[in-house]
Amino acid sequence: MFRGSQTITMDSKGRISMPTKHRDALAPLIIVPNPMPDEPCLLIYSLEAWKAIEADIASRPNTKANRKIMRKFIGKAEESMLDRNGRLLVKADFRDFAKFDKKIVLVGQGNKLELWDEATWIAINEDEDDDDYIEALEDLVF
Repeated sequence: MFRGSQTITMDSKGRISMPTKHRDALAPLIIVPNPMPDEPCLLIYSLEAWKAIEADIASRPNTKANRKIMRKFIGKAEESMLDRNGRLLVKADFRDFAKFDKKIVLVGQGNKLELWDEATWIAINEDEDDDDYIEALEDLVF
């Protein structure tokens, strides 16, 4: 399970150093642009977690909407490996999609990690008047 968040730095070649605590779980890994509108981040899955997602999507009826999900989500996914120094090379079109600058926020989401540009992450977290979020919080037990 991936938990917590931390800011990491992307080098000039587009590489990020994955925290040591995540490295074993991410060998190999799947990286894919987030298909949700207005959430320009990258998603990182262990291969095991990704296979479950692929199986779920493949089991759905062959509708136009589901074929679009397959093309836009599964079709953009890339299998990758960390290098011997624990770094992940993020390809240029993925960096462009997520509007990455030098500072990146790595956010644990249980079965996956999200990679956000730091400025984008700060901006989306400034919205304190999100009624859906507040309503969802009220349903949780703390």
